[in-house]
Amino acid sequence: MSENEKYLRVWNDKFNSEGLNLSIEKIVRLVREDKDGLVFLVRRYGHINVYFLGTVILDYDGKHFTFNSEYIKYLPAGTADLFPHKGRFLEFESWYNSLNDIKHAMHNRNKTSREKAAQQAIMQAVNANPDSMYYIMDVEYDYPSIQCGRFDMIAVSKIPVNGKHKVAIIELKCGTESFRGSPTAANEYGSGIVGHALNLSRFINGTRDEKGTDAVRKRLSDLATELASASNVCNRFALNPAPFLPALNKEDFDIDDIQTWLLCVGCKNPKTAEQGVLRYLGYPADGQKNNPNVKDNVTPDMKLHYKVTSANCLESLHDSDFTDARNG
Repeated sequence: MSENEKYLRVWNDKFNSEGLNLSIEKIVRLVREDKDGLVFLVRRYGHINVYFLGTVILDYDGKHFTFNSEYIKYLPAGTADLFPHKGRFLEFESWYNSLNDIKHAMHNRNKTSREKAAQQAIMQAVNANPDSMYYIMDVEYDYPSIQCGRFDMIAVSKIPVNGKHKVAIIELKCGTESFRGSPTAANEYGSGIVGHALNLSRFINGTRDEKGTDAVRKRLSDLATELASASNVCNRFALNPAPFLPALNKEDFDIDDIQTWLLCVGCKNPKTAEQGVLRYLGYPADGQKNNPNVKDNVTPDMKLHYKVTSANCLESLHDSDFTDARNG
């Protein structure tokens, strides 16, 4: 595998070997038949992951089936001894026999995280809906060489527009209490509305250090490569489910006009929540005094759109669902 292939979230040919392909088939069959919303994703450095409630519950590198040892503390009482060697199993069946306990652990870990539950519910509902304009291809997307956090979801339009499939990067917030966020080492505005807006801008438009380089173009080209691989994997194994989106090539994605969406669910008073979103972003003009740098970061280079709803889940995703923050 080349260095570039190690870095990208693309299918690794090592999994085409007879022995490894048998293990992959077992994982795929489980995901297809599971009723609780397991998600199969190709990850960086030639790994396969199964996600549940926004968390990796299985990492397969071609040798081991691993459940992250830091989550063992959330297991039901008396079952931690089922996870030897810090959650690493040599056989799929050993991991599979512990799956119910693992799901229980994730529910314990995430019982205070409305966002993780909403993320999974939205992905399940949208991808099962033939009438949705978009299909969610990825969750918890990151790009290690730039500090812009993990993006909650990446969606792709099922039907090309002007010959290209549209790409939407989605940040999800649950309830107005999540709007503020807390500062982090990578982002002084943290993971709230403002922090998400700035991270989206950094990813799409580049950082100060990237000015005059081809870093942004390479990053977006890599995203297209990864989405193409994901579409092929979904169709190859009939996953997540797959029939609503064809197998695509990297050239099939529009990376010149990537959509950036803030999706705010579970807001008890949507009108008040909408006003809060706009204030955090520096709209209207009197909001700029609170966040003087935000408005310059999100316009005019990035068309940031938002949707606010009292619902905890969406059944579909359409361009028309989202409002341009500049016109809010």
